[in-house]
Amino acid sequence: MLGASSMQGRRYHRKSRNGCMQCKKRKVKCDERKPKCQKCEVYGVPCTYATGDSTKTTSSPEPSSEGWAQKAPEGVSEIESDCRSTIPGSLPLFTLELLHHWTTETSQTLSAEPEVQLMWREQAPKVGFTTPFVMHSILAVAALHLYRLCPVHRKQECLDQAHAHHMAAMQAVAPNISNLMEEQGAAVILFSWLTCVYSCGRPHTQNDTLILGESGTPEWLTFLRGNKVVLESSRDMFRRGVLAPVFNNGARHSYVRRNTPAIGGEQYVWRVRDFIMEHVSDSADREMYIEAVDSLSQSYAFLMTDVSRAADTTVVMPWLFEAPDQFMDCLQRRSPPALIIFAYFCVLVKKLDWMWWLEGLSDKFMAEIFNALHPEYQEWLRWPSEAIGWTCFDVLV
Repeated sequence: MLGASSMQGRRYHRKSRNGCMQCKKRKVKCDERKPKCQKCEVYGVPCTYATGDSTKTTSSPEPSSEGWAQKAPEGVSEIESDCRSTIPGSLPLFTLELLHHWTTETSQTLSAEPEVQLMWREQAPKVGFTTPFVMHSILAVAALHLYRLCPVHRKQECLDQAHAHHMAAMQAVAPNISNLMEEQGAAVILFSWLTCVYSCGRPHTQNDTLILGESGTPEWLTFLRGNKVVLESSRDMFRRGVLAPVFNNGARHSYVRRNTPAIGGEQYVWRVRDFIMEHVSDSADREMYIEAVDSLSQSYAFLMTDVSRAADTTVVMPWLFEAPDQFMDCLQRRSPPALIIFAYFCVLVKKLDWMWWLEGLSDKFMAEIFNALHPEYQEWLRWPSEAIGWTCFDVLV
């Protein structure tokens, strides 16, 4: 007969045996949704259920977690409960491994600038300790980076963790984005940048849409451009706070880029200018498109006329941020001029292939644009396709 102390040490949990065969094989919790559970739907695999399963459940109150994990939405707690190696009364060891991987590896891969790397390694986790959605975003990116490096037998586990932490961050931010921008601007900006890293770096299927959302602008691009509201009112404050290394580094690059004669980039964008003048009759639309091309021309002048300059996100990605809102609306409507201009942006994105989360992204962007563009305009993509080495162009044309 067990004594009182032994009874107190026993942990009970709720367990269902009705999950799908794929989740059972991966040893993760299934939500038992039919005909296809959420995890199988996310990873695009068949979802099958065994017949004749019975459900047996036992339950009792579980010990409460401490710290930020106590506030984690259901998606993360489910996956963390599947981790067999834990420190009693603490976080699963895999979560600790992800945080260690972030500080020793991942934080060094988000920029080439030492002071920016230091911010990601030391300051970002400090924000995460008091802001759950930032910590979940950090862990999501760390899990995604670990997925790139780990042996095959661990890859699915890393993807499950990455997806769960990403969803936990999204569930915390999406319904409260307006209030959070006012109250926790720096944390929201960190979240937005990390969401961009996650969305660009996760494994993609052939049918994924990265720039042309089925129901509007994709989430990563929405959050990235949404930062304009915060930055326009608080840019000076951010240059003195936690994010100062990023903003100061970006300001230096922006100053040089904006003061580089745009004429040096004209040789690369003259074709798209010809297209706009030939095919856009509305004067307001033409002016908006030319504005987007002018900004692109400056980036070309900065990066293409001096091969010794290393490409960084603070040089390439600002164009996404600076492009007029009307341009982004036209892009989502699959307007030919907007699609062709974005194809020229892919040439600059190609220069960021040295970053693991952007490697190959220019090819994915180009394929998405090519498939969205009416065949009569696809020939206008030939130069940017050749510039990035996108070899599918000749086959598809």
